[in-house]
Amino acid sequence: MTISPVSLQRSAIFFLAFLMAGNLSLQSAQAQSHPFDDLWNALIADSWLQGDPGPDHMQWLPEEERFSHLWVDPERGQREIRIRRPGLSEEEHLLSESTLADPESGLPVQIDQYYWSPDGRYLLIEANTIPVWRHSGLSDLYLYDIESTSLDRVSRNVFTAEFSPDGQWVGLVVDGEIHTYRIRTGEMIQRTTGATDTSFHGRFGWVYEEEFGLVQAWEWSPDSQRIAFWKSDESNVPVYQMTDFEGQYPEYSELPYPKAGETNPTVRIGVVDLDEEGVQWVTEPVTDAYIPRIYWTGRPGTLATLGLNRQQTRVELTLHDLESEEHTRLLTEETDEGWIDLYDFFSGLNHPLFFSENQDHFYWLSDRDGWTHLYRYGFDGELLTQVTRGEWEVTDVHRIDEENNALWYSSTGVSPLERHLYRLDLESGEQTRLTAEQGVHEIEFSPGGTWYIDRHSSLNRPWQTELFRSGEPEPVEILGPRQEVEAGVERFDLPTRELFQLVTSRGDTLDGWIMKPSSASPEHPVPLLWDIYGGPGSQGVRHAFDTSGWQHHLLRQGIAIANLNPRGSGGYGRRFEKQVYGQIGLLESDDLASAARNLPEQFDWIDPDRMALRGHSYGGYLAILSQLRYPNLFPVTIAGAPVTDWRLYDTIYTERYMNLPEANPSGYDQNSLLTHADKLEGDLLLVHSGMDENVHIQQTMQLVRAFTDAEKDIDLRIYPPGSHGVAYNRASYLLLYRTYTRYLMEHLLP
Repeated sequence: MTISPVSLQRSAIFFLAFLMAGNLSLQSAQAQSHPFDDLWNALIADSWLQGDPGPDHMQWLPEEERFSHLWVDPERGQREIRIRRPGLSEEEHLLSESTLADPESGLPVQIDQYYWSPDGRYLLIEANTIPVWRHSGLSDLYLYDIESTSLDRVSRNVFTAEFSPDGQWVGLVVDGEIHTYRIRTGEMIQRTTGATDTSFHGRFGWVYEEEFGLVQAWEWSPDSQRIAFWKSDESNVPVYQMTDFEGQYPEYSELPYPKAGETNPTVRIGVVDLDEEGVQWVTEPVTDAYIPRIYWTGRPGTLATLGLNRQQTRVELTLHDLESEEHTRLLTEETDEGWIDLYDFFSGLNHPLFFSENQDHFYWLSDRDGWTHLYRYGFDGELLTQVTRGEWEVTDVHRIDEENNALWYSSTGVSPLERHLYRLDLESGEQTRLTAEQGVHEIEFSPGGTWYIDRHSSLNRPWQTELFRSGEPEPVEILGPRQEVEAGVERFDLPTRELFQLVTSRGDTLDGWIMKPSSASPEHPVPLLWDIYGGPGSQGVRHAFDTSGWQHHLLRQGIAIANLNPRGSGGYGRRFEKQVYGQIGLLESDDLASAARNLPEQFDWIDPDRMALRGHSYGGYLAILSQLRYPNLFPVTIAGAPVTDWRLYDTIYTERYMNLPEANPSGYDQNSLLTHADKLEGDLLLVHSGMDENVHIQQTMQLVRAFTDAEKDIDLRIYPPGSHGVAYNRASYLLLYRTYTRYLMEHLLP
């Protein structure tokens, strides 16, 4: 129920906004001779290539026999909340924006997000959201009474909010302080004090939110009596300044941003009791280490904290009995020679620990045996059993039903490139695969476990979203069908992806995919674009329908597209992923070079002398590094918003994979693009934006200086207002990809 207003990067939000404004679709694109001949229509095609995701902002009502969703009136453009039962088409109209007005100002209320109270009587409505960082924003928060149809404004500028488990309260963070709102009386109580511009309660700064993946920095206790929270102090964190260069004298935004080796935010964990004043502090302030997770355990009044050393090689689990004088006890710890993952951006797994109410054990997800598996521990810190095992990885734990001794999880049990849902009997250890269709299955259970949604696709079969009642083999309803996409793929005879494998000289087997233009043949070989990312834990290659309109546009121009899972990719076990530790980029670029040498032997329609690289963010870094280290293989590169020197990126991400700069100076030197700038021989297009709060434009400017000093010329494009996605509106998005396309055609095509 956490309010996390911005779930997409702002670049994606911009794209969706001007996509809707353009009122373009597959049908309008069909008016052209072919939708992928025209670049703009190809970019628009991304919306239908990804398929119908199903009901928008779907939420289960408390009894879990009905769900609600947002519906947009096509004539007025206003949103409505509608309710229906699974498998039935009839819908009940609950409320509409046309009937909602701020009770104080009378202004319309636009529904951005909403959440049900535990008893189903109230809705929290989030409106007028202003993005802050990747996942967070500030919203006006309203409480809607279903019975009386009345609307009350709870507060403006709400960062996060959540109903208490008993439904009597709303917890919220406003202006860096934790508040509680009593639903029955409308009373607002401020629970913490002392927040400043750089010190706040119940919210994180940029680096914790970005690299540990949480927005809500507080948690209700199961009995609704307490709130545990982080206090974050960024007053000693060095500040990075940004500007879009607008106006006569540009204004600069200041962002506390700790770069590798620099001072981190100071955090500590506190608890407020709704019947008492003040804060009970359960940890000391921590600066040179992290507290990335907290949990209310299965024991009443007991909080667990996960502590992580700065190098992220040791994690400590500590229990805090809030009703005991000697309340802190180190339960267990784990170490790793590489790094310890507590958050997986790519799989969406936010937590490595799982506690169940009133249980004397808990579950821990770890790769200690070489593969990520689930372990069961007692509250004495002793390992009870390894719950899953094998040469495959658990990628998510969806639900644990202790009463019926059942656990549902997703894994790579079929293939590192696939994800399937399994049910595990905790008594017998019997595992049952529940997803039948080949490919990737993205699973979401309803809060009570009655239902689950399966959004799935395979390499050449589009995405489809289905609703299952838990325990039943057939879907109750197809929420998002694939037929429209399948029809478009067939009508326009779109090229499909082909998987390949290659074995490097070091004996590593690498997975990749390739798409072939219709014009390609051994007599007429075509150039190849490696469209890559390659960062630790990621998977650019998987058995899913992850195609894009731009890629199909390039295919129509006669350019083949390929991707690779180099070493460091997730899903292949600990050794494959963590061997890049301390030298990220180097092994990945070696693998790209091996693929570039070997692929023309597998596909004789590839021209080995015309290969290009394109990547964004980490992908931009890897693309340039590969070109600089292997200039004879990659004569053309396009890089967007790249890291150029890891000393300039944030502490948590960089030090996780590289250790601290003072502990690994040669590693930082060897994989810095600045070190290799004098090796540039081909053509390089470098793109960045001035307001990129993630990978700062400072990175690109220092690389440009290094190229200049080495007398190396490049092509540079700067988008001053853009953020990490570079483009900031429809015109800039089209221009960006027009520039990419023209660059490839000029340098790759005869």
